[in-house]
Amino acid sequence: MKRKLFLILTIAAMVGCQKNEIVEAPIEESGVSIIGTLPQTKTTFTDEGDVLKTEWVKDDALGFYWYKGGSIEGVGAEDVDKALNDRLVAESSGGSTTFKTSWYYMYQVGIDYLTYLYYPYNVNAGKNPLSVPLTVPSSQNQAGSDDIAHLAATDFLYATTMANRPNGKAEQAVMVTFNHALSVLNIALTSAQSNYSVSDIRVRFEDESEIFSVTEGSVNLSDGSLTLTSGTPEISLHLNEAAKLSATPVNAYMTITPGHAGKTFSVYATVNGIETKLGSKKVPASGLPVGVKAALSFEVGDNTTGHEYTDLSANGTANCYLVTSPGFYKFKADVKGNAVVPSQLESVAGETAIAPKSALVLWYNTLQTSNNWVDESPVYVSSVSLDSDGYIKFYTPDVFVPGNVVIAAFAEEGVTYDNITADENKCINNATLLWSWNIWAAEGYDPAATAVISGGKTFMDRNLGAPISGVGSTGDYEPAYAVGNYYQWGRKDPFPSIADYCNYWPCQYANQLIGTPTYTPIVALRVHGQSAAKNVNNQVWGYKTKEDGSFNMDLSWHTIERNSIGAPSSSNSVFSGYAVEHPYVYILNPTFQDGGYYSWMTTNDQSYRAFWGGADSNKTLFDPCPAGWRVCNKTEAESFVQTVLNSATLASNLVGYDFDGHYLPMTGTRGNKNMRTTNVRSCGYETKSYMWTSEILTNHNYGYAHTAAMIAPANYADADKPNALKVTIEGQDRYLTQACPVRCVKE
Repeated sequence: MKRKLFLILTIAAMVGCQKNEIVEAPIEESGVSIIGTLPQTKTTFTDEGDVLKTEWVKDDALGFYWYKGGSIEGVGAEDVDKALNDRLVAESSGGSTTFKTSWYYMYQVGIDYLTYLYYPYNVNAGKNPLSVPLTVPSSQNQAGSDDIAHLAATDFLYATTMANRPNGKAEQAVMVTFNHALSVLNIALTSAQSNYSVSDIRVRFEDESEIFSVTEGSVNLSDGSLTLTSGTPEISLHLNEAAKLSATPVNAYMTITPGHAGKTFSVYATVNGIETKLGSKKVPASGLPVGVKAALSFEVGDNTTGHEYTDLSANGTANCYLVTSPGFYKFKADVKGNAVVPSQLESVAGETAIAPKSALVLWYNTLQTSNNWVDESPVYVSSVSLDSDGYIKFYTPDVFVPGNVVIAAFAEEGVTYDNITADENKCINNATLLWSWNIWAAEGYDPAATAVISGGKTFMDRNLGAPISGVGSTGDYEPAYAVGNYYQWGRKDPFPSIADYCNYWPCQYANQLIGTPTYTPIVALRVHGQSAAKNVNNQVWGYKTKEDGSFNMDLSWHTIERNSIGAPSSSNSVFSGYAVEHPYVYILNPTFQDGGYYSWMTTNDQSYRAFWGGADSNKTLFDPCPAGWRVCNKTEAESFVQTVLNSATLASNLVGYDFDGHYLPMTGTRGNKNMRTTNVRSCGYETKSYMWTSEILTNHNYGYAHTAAMIAPANYADADKPNALKVTIEGQDRYLTQACPVRCVKE
């Protein structure tokens, strides 16, 4: 009678400078036990190195071959006394584990059974253990600094032994040593630059014929020799979570092929979005040895040296700077806006010069093509710095990211994304924000070349902050890109546009989102779970939750009521000062109050009329438009909207108007009681396209500002005459606490 064999492999998977440990395996039934371990290894390129320790994970699978008679003759022949690439699975996780098979038979006493094993299992390995397929990927991924979990997926282990059950013994333990067919390259990076992060590492041989990554190859399990047929001379490693550089090394690991004696390779690292060459190394004459860790160390210096920074403020300072292509940029950050202070604002503006000591990205957003929100910044977050000349410097990703970024300057040195603290309302309480600027990223956009001429004035072809013009836009998401930013009247800092044009109730509330998902790298300002349908994390604005855990559309983070800032009798310097220091806070005034009907500032102080220049159209330090452009006045806005009406047709997307080759989106407004956006699509309500003007109504002291608006009647999309539109210049309906888009006119 044949006996069942329980093949037991207890593997202490250790890589590093330490002795092997042999763990006795329990024998569950009569048969042969195979106890395996990994060999001791050394570190090359350094005198000593830390132990690189790996462990088995439950369900790890081995490949298994054995042959009766101790010979591989007849490979491929069908024979019950052969196992040809069978699969053995780990029963538990840890440094040691058990692999079993109970349906093969090594039953004959005194007969040798030649056994081969390899990891990881490949169902397509075939029947020949002398030629098991091998690949080494040219692109590898590591979770973050020092993590080695990914190596198991690219490693290759092999072992061979002769199993034999001597006469008179029911069970026999056979020791097996597993060997590595490949090696590991450890790149250790340090830097004295406090704001540097590494995301990618690339290693490339100068000799293009070298096979560093393997597309097609094989391993001989009898001796571990490699046959490499095709591949590439380089391997790249991506850190899924970019690692901050410091004096403590960031360790990155990649699986590599051994050998390459006398060949030279170069190491590159992508730091803050810029790929930098760290150095070159020549492989020793002995080659990169099999089964060891090769360790290299580099210090990353200033990787921006040699790059010319384009001065965005060369033609004048402003509160918004337009970026249209990838590159290196700077702007003058020691002055408030354009530094123009009309006499009415002298008591409000204070000194126009500022002396910042730190600069950070406050928030950013970009486009999305679905309801899977995109957490990607148009500006490389870690690149923002303040130089000694009073300029803020930054650079963009190599692949252009459209959207908006707000960069803030602080009075204190050493302010970082991690050390800012906030109070219970998530307002910064350990640093003073002096001023902030909007970086508007719109690829290839030339405002002058695509302008709209109306009444002898030159208007931008899109709303301020819109990454696209909107012409030809379709669907629910793309047309929303053309809405642009929203602004509370008189404030220089933007709030995000609508996330989309939804097709269902409550569509007047922009899909139950406060706006386009807008992220902050400042940990203390982050909020989570902002919509009914999505858990969107690390954002600036989000709905607060009710006691039952559901979201509350009437209560959101980073909002404050005016009477919590100052009394109606307070000077507007109080309210303006708060708005400047808290550009991420939406100021509410939900009720009629003396000194300002639904206003975020007081109308008892007549300075409020001049924040955006008034009827005289004098651009001030609070104007949100780029240099050379300003908020239009009432007369200019009325002319613009009339120009639209003269040739307007309802766009195919049903959420905007086509006119003379241009586009005007339905925008709605943000509320005075909350940040919800209303009147953005036909749902039984009038649907409106708004643009602020620079003027306040003159016939009373209430806080009403003029807007220009294209208004479509309720259910216009279903009407017999969908283009039967009306035009109005509105003042009474638009309170200063509400937020509308801005369409800039050329100065």
